[in-house]
Amino acid sequence: MFAVSFVAVVILPLVFSDSAYAQSGVKMVAHQPDDIDWILNALVIRPLRPRMTNDALRALYKQQFTDMAKAETRLRELGTNTLPLLMDRVHAAGSLSKSNRDAGMQAAMRLGLAFEILGDTARPLLPQLIEEFRSGRSVWASVVGIKHIGGTEAGLTLVAGLTNSDLIIRDVALSSMSLFATNREVVEAAIPLLISLLQDKSEFTRALASSALGSMPSKPEFVVPALLQVAEIDSDFVVRCQAAKAIGRFGTNASFARDRLERIASQDAEAITRRAAKVAMESVTVPAR
Repeated sequence: MFAVSFVAVVILPLVFSDSAYAQSGVKMVAHQPDDIDWILNALVIRPLRPRMTNDALRALYKQQFTDMAKAETRLRELGTNTLPLLMDRVHAAGSLSKSNRDAGMQAAMRLGLAFEILGDTARPLLPQLIEEFRSGRSVWASVVGIKHIGGTEAGLTLVAGLTNSDLIIRDVALSSMSLFATNREVVEAAIPLLISLLQDKSEFTRALASSALGSMPSKPEFVVPALLQVAEIDSDFVVRCQAAKAIGRFGTNASFARDRLERIASQDAEAITRRAAKVAMESVTVPAR
């Protein structure tokens, strides 16, 4: 229990208005443990009302964490019985995103917590989630299910998303790659595409690609030179910083990059990139005997 509650507690924005609550599907309702909407709502820490006393805050947090534990327990008990309802909520989140992107993402966030709890129990939904992702109808909501269900089919679906012309689909797929870092087949398929994305016109995409390559430190002879080029010459300092950090995650397998990292650490125009390169340089250095 508490796999989500204490590992990845999600707090909805403090400025989330009452109207946004309504649009996002969050129901401020009494305890209804068999209501899928109550369960999804209870899995997150809800916004605080202004000017609450300390005692009121403590009582609210205690109740919310109690509800989170109850919701997680009940979701596990219901198991596959919740799957049709969850798929309905995936469709609803996709429709909501078209009129209110932020509310749709909040709905997807709650679904992600549910899929994280259910894990492989939700695998019967994988074909439907894959179809929603590929079609672009419910991108955020479907991908949180796909990545938490996991497995080779799920990973390769997201790898295919790396070449999608839709920027949202591509970047959502990119942000999920690290969850498949131990799946050799997924990594093998992803690396060439991730390297190519290091040259993408979007700074955000280049930064995500750099980070993803660092999360699956494989084939250093191909990946590290590509990351070094980005760390040295990319026009965006955040991208350069992410590339340097990614190189460091290869450890001594990237020892051949030490001299170039040292130059970046001393010459880059931005202090944050210089620091990242220095840390990476220390990580790749082979200890003296």
